[in-house]
Amino acid sequence: MRIAAFIISFTIVFLLTSRGGRQLIGSFFQKDSVAPVPTRNIDEAEKIAAREMVKTLDDAQKEIDIFSQRVRRTFEDRRFAVLEKVAGELRDSKELFQDGSWKLKVFHDAFDKPPTGTTRQWQQDFAAYGAWKQEFPDSVTARTAQIGTIVSWAWDARGTKYANETSTNAFAIFHERLKSALVIFEEARALPEKDPCLQLAGMRIALGQAWDAKYFDLLISEALAFDPTFYHILVLRSYSLLPRWHGAPGDWEDFAEETNEILGGLGSETYARIIIARAQDYTSIFVSTRASWPETRKGLMILRDKYPDSFEILSYTAKLATLGNDRKLANECFEKIGNRHCSTVWKNPEHLVHYRTYAQTGKW
Repeated sequence: MRIAAFIISFTIVFLLTSRGGRQLIGSFFQKDSVAPVPTRNIDEAEKIAAREMVKTLDDAQKEIDIFSQRVRRTFEDRRFAVLEKVAGELRDSKELFQDGSWKLKVFHDAFDKPPTGTTRQWQQDFAAYGAWKQEFPDSVTARTAQIGTIVSWAWDARGTKYANETSTNAFAIFHERLKSALVIFEEARALPEKDPCLQLAGMRIALGQAWDAKYFDLLISEALAFDPTFYHILVLRSYSLLPRWHGAPGDWEDFAEETNEILGGLGSETYARIIIARAQDYTSIFVSTRASWPETRKGLMILRDKYPDSFEILSYTAKLATLGNDRKLANECFEKIGNRHCSTVWKNPEHLVHYRTYAQTGKW
């Protein structure tokens, strides 16, 4: 299937090739040069070494957490004029955090779900959105934030169980809430102010409602028309193309490769961002999929050059280099990591130490 996605200001072509031939997975994609992943065999020495690791929060994440909390408090205090001002400034500046993530995206993430998740707090949030839109009737910011909250509310009703384990009633509530989010999404799309996070929110609706691929492509086109470096929507699209969602085996890998063709985009940097995100879905991404370690490495080097203070990016480089059997690069990264543990990358410090062991010895 070939789908062309285009935007007014930029020529973007995604060639989604035939699904034929993508069905062969598993051992077919295994490469002799790629080592298996450590899931067992953590010995006592490694457990002892893991106890010496110090949990370290990335400086960028600290900044993100503080910013998110500030946005949330401003919302709860109903200081909507401040929120409008901040969102407008972030749309204009396209400012990034120290890890390259868009502040505008983090701004909207702050609204996704009430801190407590109680029925009362959900109700308070929706009442606040009503007041916000009354004060600013044409606000794309208020509507984008509200959509994010409604989608999270829908998933709160559905739960995270498999479809065959989810009750009919939970599904009914889930879809009813997504429909209400869609109404607001269409209202927001008609407004003159544009915000790529609106399309990101729309893609979350599309994921739950299983939209046709051409509509996903349209959302991408609209977001990248705002700025072709808005990689967040591309990472989310790769998620929607996992076989457990709306893709066939090989779809998300093809899509990741095609992002290199986006004019004005981030090229290999985006590819690496996608691999970082999708690595959590596989025991060994370079064994189980057609993800390319050389292309990932290229993107990771760009990320490290651009964001040298990001401990998280350094940690992801160490982890992915180990999975890609690039022991030289992995060891360089582990030496810089020292006894620090980035919990957003490693499930626990024992895993970090076990990966480090392989990088040093070539043995799991």
